[in-house]
Amino acid sequence: MALGLLAPILSTALLIVLGFILMQVNGGQGQSLKDVVPTYTLKSLVAAFLSASFPEELIKFLFILLSVKLVKPKNIYEYGLLGSGVGTGFTFLEQMAYGGQSPITALVRMPFFAMHMVFNLIMAIFLGLAMYEKQKGRSGATLHAILAFVVPLLWHTVFDASTTFNRMLQTGLDTENDLLRNVGAAIALIVIVASVTLQFWLLVQYKKRTKELCAMEISQ
Repeated sequence: MALGLLAPILSTALLIVLGFILMQVNGGQGQSLKDVVPTYTLKSLVAAFLSASFPEELIKFLFILLSVKLVKPKNIYEYGLLGSGVGTGFTFLEQMAYGGQSPITALVRMPFFAMHMVFNLIMAIFLGLAMYEKQKGRSGATLHAILAFVVPLLWHTVFDASTTFNRMLQTGLDTENDLLRNVGAAIALIVIVASVTLQFWLLVQYKKRTKELCAMEISQ
């Protein structure tokens, strides 16, 4: 959790570096890639990827790897606990930063409180499976290692693109375009409901499979 508290600070620093690089790529004109892509959907996805999901998940991925080195979990269940700890630490600081703006903002963010924890629960379990498969001499180790980063990254990108960085909804509100606003709002609602449902389902499954995950031991 302590490493998770550091993650938002480092991911913000990484975001600044990415912004500087993209500005140079675009000739120093103050534009970024997300400003020149052609459609609302792509703009939303690129903005979410560059501004949130990629820097945040990359830093947390590295911190989970560091946690594994420090703690040396004995089974896949313990891998999940480490990932959840990093995600919870990240959420705590993020909730203080954004939720502290007003009581309404804090209340709106509450259903998503477990989101980063679940992103990194998934990440750590896939890392544990990769190590388990490698230990058993099976061919799935590389695939699980890739999925450890890609799955939470994709979920995070789609969620943020549909909510915080929803260009269709933002443009519809700014221009009073009812069609854009309504379609953007519908996309946001669908993704929010699906994500909140999925996060609780995954936590329940993690609980139900405790014995199975603990039995998948990993030697250090």
